[in-house]
Amino acid sequence: MAAVVLVLMTIVGLVVIMQGEGEGEVPTEPQGQPGLTQPSQQVPSEGLPPSPTATATAPAPGPRVAAATAMAAKFVAFMSANQQKEAAALGCEDSKQLLPGALMLIVDEQTKLKVSGKAIVQEPGTTAYPMRIVLVPIAGKTRFGPESGFVRIQDISGQPLCVRIYELK
Repeated sequence: MAAVVLVLMTIVGLVVIMQGEGEGEVPTEPQGQPGLTQPSQQVPSEGLPPSPTATATAPAPGPRVAAATAMAAKFVAFMSANQQKEAAALGCEDSKQLLPGALMLIVDEQTKLKVSGKAIVQEPGTTAYPMRIVLVPIAGKTRFGPESGFVRIQDISGQPLCVRIYELK
């Protein structure tokens, strides 16, 4: 039975990946920020050197590992309480149609999951996902017995974190 669930989760994951291609891509070059003058738009000042903030581009924010881990903990707490609607509500916009079905396959009153290790950051280009993903390891018990896997948290700069999908085996 666990093999059937794994196959179904793989199919769900592939569908989510295919739906997400081209959507939510993170530009590789930082975009201009309001209030900052871009180098090509600088107005020369008489006798004054250019302001360092006028030409500086803000660095891309780093991964939000602590927040992603907290979100995964909240997600599995909802799963462990058999609160499938609340867990699905943490899903990314393009995952919200598939996540309820994936939860229904695994989650019941026997489900007891928790975060089980240190999160792993996957940058764009290192996986099939076109955005940063924070993999948060989870483990515990489901209706199929002991399970372990990951919650995939989508981390796009300037957007709220969300649950992309989860995987158990």
